[in-house]
Formats: sequence, structure tokens, C-alpha cells
Amino acid sequence: MTAAKRLTNSPAHASYGAYMKPVLITLFLLSSVALAQTSYQLSIYANGSPLEFTLMPPAERTDTGFTVPEGTERVTVSFNSGTLDLNIADWQVFDYAHVLGINVSTRAAGTYTVAATVRHRDEGWEHYADAFEVSAADDTSNVTNGLRILTHPHDTEQPFTRSQSSINATGSIRVHARDNIHGEGGSVITLDLTQPSVFPYELTYDLTQLE
Repeated sequence: MTAAKRLTNSPAHASYGAYMKPVLITLFLLSSVALAQTSYQLSIYANGSPLEFTLMPPAERTDTGFTVPEGTERVTVSFNSGTLDLNIADWQVFDYAHVLGINVSTRAAGTYTVAATVRHRDEGWEHYADAFEVSAADDTSNVTNGLRILTHPHDTEQPFTRSQSSINATGSIRVHARDNIHGEGGSVITLDLTQPSVFPYELTYDLTQLE
């Protein structure tokens, strides 16, 4: 019997093989989990016209939207006039209040009316979206009078649109909503007020999780 044959048939070799088999299976399963992706279809519109956009990692662009590793909770999307901060983990549940679109108009320099379209799984007075707010998006921006209190649930009107007028703002605005249990945490729209060439400026998006 050759040395190679003795080695192949040795107890040590058999023990090594028995040890490595479950290790290799585990590594295969882990790599499969790491490669699992969730796909979304996304379109963004400014005054009805589609906008090009880019995504922050770990999201990756596709022809119709993007993919992310399973378990990803939020995705940041950039376009020429602002950003979307999407809570995709809550997208089909809507336990948090999500801003789905905004319409910004102005009659005087630095003074705006902002209408926000909000979606939330309202359940009567126990759990409902109770406000949206227009706030400064960064330290170089300024906003006052941006809070709109929502005085009742909207169980049978989803999504719904409400507006806040006489907002004084410069720079970039952040439009976000909250509910009376979780507070903030839904999807958010940020807009650079210097970018739109005309007002009113309507910004909307459509997001669908693909099977």
C-alpha cells in the first residue's frame, strides 16, 4: 500500500473529513444569506416629470429601482433637488408616518406653503399620525412656523394631504411626519429650495416592493 493510500484511509483523514463537512455546509448557508437581496421599484417625479436618482450603499441601482440586502431598514436616495430617506422596513406596514409627497408654493420671497401627503396605519385615537413638520435640513438652513398639528385620525383617508402656510424658510427643508405612539421614523423628503426653477413645485415618488 502506498503512503498516499495509507493517508487517505487513515483514521485521522476520516476524522478531518467528518469535521470539515458541517463547516463547509455552514459557510455555504452563510454566503447564501449574505447574498439574499430584496428588490424595489422606484420612480420619482417633479411636477409630473420623472427624475434621475442615485442611491447610497448598500442599495444598488437597477433598471426600475434598486436592490438591498435582506434586512436593510433604510435607504437614502439623492436627486438634483433633494433626497429621500426611505424607511423600507416599515413600507408595507406603515406603523410609522411616511411622507409620500410634497407640494411647495410661494407668494413672497422666503415664505412658503407646504402641502404634505402622509401615509400611516391609523387605528383611531389610540394610534394615528398627529403631525407633520417642515424643519431645517442642515445648519445652513432656517425654518420657522413649520409644524402642522393633525387634530384627528384619518383611518378611512389614506394617504391624506394637509398643508401648512406662512412658513419662513431659507436653504433646504426637511419634511417629516410623526404619530402619537412611535413619534418620527417614517420616510422623509428633503428639498433644496434654491433648486426648483418654478413654483408650485410638486415632488412625489412611487415605491413598490417586488416579489
